[in-house]
Amino acid sequence: MNRPLLALLGLIIIASPAASQADDSPAPGAFSAYIEKERRPKLEWETLKGYRLFFHPQDSQPQRRSLIVAVPVDRLVVAAWAIIRPVSSDGPYADAWLRVEGEPAPDKVSLSWDGTYRGQPFPDGPYRFEVHLRYKGGDEDHWDVQVVKSLDPPRFVKLAGVAVDEHPLDFRRGQFEPVGIAATLSKSQGVVDVVAKVLAPAVAEPFDTAGLLVQVKRIEDARGKPVNEDWDCLCQQPLPADSPARVKAKKVACQWDLSHAWPGVYDLRLGLYHALNHRVAPDPCDEPVLDDDRLRVRVLP
Repeated sequence: MNRPLLALLGLIIIASPAASQADDSPAPGAFSAYIEKERRPKLEWETLKGYRLFFHPQDSQPQRRSLIVAVPVDRLVVAAWAIIRPVSSDGPYADAWLRVEGEPAPDKVSLSWDGTYRGQPFPDGPYRFEVHLRYKGGDEDHWDVQVVKSLDPPRFVKLAGVAVDEHPLDFRRGQFEPVGIAATLSKSQGVVDVVAKVLAPAVAEPFDTAGLLVQVKRIEDARGKPVNEDWDCLCQQPLPADSPARVKAKKVACQWDLSHAWPGVYDLRLGLYHALNHRVAPDPCDEPVLDDDRLRVRVLP
């Protein structure tokens, strides 16, 4: 009997002609963020496209259960598998582990797990996902990442006093993007509140979270023409080890001054970030983001 697979780990194999180009201009359909010039060094786990720290089999949004790896077109994947281990030192799951084999398709290899172990649900909490790819010729790549089984991913919940809980995302152009516009605001509203709900559980390095940040970027002008602007920092808030948000999801708020915003369409990004310890000091809100939520908003004159 077939039963629905609830928790998905997807390894998407996409032709990326930009990987072989001499310059750094992205080719159509390529992961532009994969070759984007950075002001700071890219950490190894940041090469995971569509990285999600949180997942849960009961989550209503399938993309919250997807972990995606981009592979150049000239690397033929012949095998893929994942080793799944709860991060637990005692109890019935202390030594538990599963190996999930990849299922090839023309454009991807999917590794699907329904969240159970020997017929029983795995407990909520942190997990290690060891993702392995084997290429034709015998070379292998692997990523050792952590995910958290929880129904409390970072989430925008209210904007300018209006609930925006329902704002689905879709995986496009190498990243998750809002499906549609969740709210329409006016510059005349001045300063508005941006409210999010955040849980920052303790996970091991290099996935330990230091706090949260909110960024904003205009993606279309008032006439609907795409614009390529940088992310601007709205707020950044460290979460110390004794913060209540380390144990239970809590609401946090920052402010967006619309009086200085150009009319058009904007994306807001809420992220849990990892503190960067490197000689290159990051710009405000340019810390590596472990998991994020995005909200699309229209601003009128």
